Amino acid sequence: AYLLDRFIGALEQNYRIPYYMEQCLKNKNVGRIIVQSLPMFDILWHNSTRLEWIRVLDLFGDFPTTETQAATFGNVLALLVRDILGRGHWYTRYITGNRQELAVDGSTKDVHSQNLAVGSAFESAARATHGALIGREKVKFFRDDNRLPTDETIVRNFNTNPSLTIADNGFEHVMRAVVKHWNYTLTNLPGNFAHQRQELLDPPNSLRLILPDVLTQLIALRGINKLDHENVCLFIKQLELIHEQPGYGHLVSLLHDFRENIVQFVCGGVPSRIKPLRAWANCLIAACSRLEEDAKLVIELIDPVKPGIQLGIKVIEKTNFNMPTDAEFKQIIFEYIQNPEGFDGTQYGIHKRMIVAALDKLAPKDKRTLYDFCEKKIANPRSHSMFTFLIKRTRALLKREIFRYRFSGEIERLQEETQLNVASAIADAQKAWMFFELNHLKRFAIGAYLDHSELRGPLRDLQVVSQLQCMALDEAKINNIQEARGSTRIFSPEGLVEGTTYWFRLNPPHGRYHAMKLTEQSNSGEFTFTCEQNMIHKFVWKDDEDAPPRGSMNSTKD
Repeated sequence: AYLLDRFIGALEQNYRIPYYMEQCLKNKNVGRIIVQSLPMFDILWHNSTRLEWIRVLDLFGDFPTTETQAATFGNVLALLVRDILGRGHWYTRYITGNRQELAVDGSTKDVHSQNLAVGSAFESAARATHGALIGREKVKFFRDDNRLPTDETIVRNFNTNPSLTIADNGFEHVMRAVVKHWNYTLTNLPGNFAHQRQELLDPPNSLRLILPDVLTQLIALRGINKLDHENVCLFIKQLELIHEQPGYGHLVSLLHDFRENIVQFVCGGVPSRIKPLRAWANCLIAACSRLEEDAKLVIELIDPVKPGIQLGIKVIEKTNFNMPTDAEFKQIIFEYIQNPEGFDGTQYGIHKRMIVAALDKLAPKDKRTLYDFCEKKIANPRSHSMFTFLIKRTRALLKREIFRYRFSGEIERLQEETQLNVASAIADAQKAWMFFELNHLKRFAIGAYLDHSELRGPLRDLQVVSQLQCMALDEAKINNIQEARGSTRIFSPEGLVEGTTYWFRLNPPHGRYHAMKLTEQSNSGEFTFTCEQNMIHKFVWKDDEDAPPRGSMNSTKD
């Protein structure tokens, strides 16, 4: 997360991009994320470019095909070639571009086992094999047999691949499902935390990436027009140049222009297309207004914890991320299990307590099996697949423990330098992230907030700091809970304010607490702003050599 954060900042500031790119690509996971994100960067080829040269490209058949304008010539040619060369041969598949008989062909129902979702090219494959009419009929029979939840899959695939989803399912059906989802999410007051990330609303991303594809598909359905490169092309250029600003008013002005001047023209005056597209534009306008209000609340949430965010980033920057090699980790684990008393890992920067903590997190059966392997109670342990698996798991746990100790050490050193309670400040920042995730990521995706210039940097850094875990932070969180436990204030009925949410206990001191919004004052029970933390205990450690590492949970209680 830290590497990606630094790389995004380098791209935005145009600062040492090759250096940060090199550091990111050295990490396997970060490198995969960057490569998977490359299709989002239209560096040389833009939708506006396609519309600007629409007549030239149409001569070469470059414009996307639809179900009513299928690639008839290619299908007929492939049919002749596969009948001449024979079906099922590799050279037939190569020459025809794999346009030969597919699993959906024939009267058998072997296709039931596929259960493919929208956007997987199943529909387009059926049409390429059987033609538009029969292909759609086969898709209909397949969905009837398998009861696919088409609305949900359409919404998810529309957010990732709008062109293919529209081509496979028809513009009207797709847009009606999308508008229904947006209306539900916006009108449901508490939001829906059960939504997948692909179902969360992201107005800036919808305008920047999705709407240009939708307009391109509509032009393909309607047919080219000489005015496309004059008005639609200029509008798409504006969409592609959207960048973060202190608010979302620029998006609302673009949407008003789209609704009044673009919709009817690009739909060719077809009412069944104009109505859902205008409804989606209205949903986008309402979403931008709601997002503006939420962004103000998020700014108020993040501003007080900015010192904790900065301290967390400093801790990560100063931490040593160098690790022993996989072979050295295997040797370390062998040496400790075979001779725990005489183990010395100082040359690797590993303390004995780190290995103990990592081994204790293994399941008891796995731990016994690993000891048997290392003590050579099982023949040829190194060639055994179970041994390789257990070593990998122990190595991952040991890496995590090493980082936890290194982060704790950096926090303690930073506290000595600054004379600040660094751990508590970082814990407060992490609490702010949890509050943001639970209260603001039920309706809008995090990318929508990142398009606000005042939130882009702090929120990105807060994402990184929220994943920081170590013993010092565990202790800070326990201390904060203990302070909250003793700060419960009981309000008298005369001091209660109607419309405020209190914790109410009907039969003190042993009754259960219930959260309630006060509508009329009551003379019975206790009202507090926070629920008592009855289950939190203070932990103390034995002062001897075998004490657990600082910050771990011991059963000894005060």
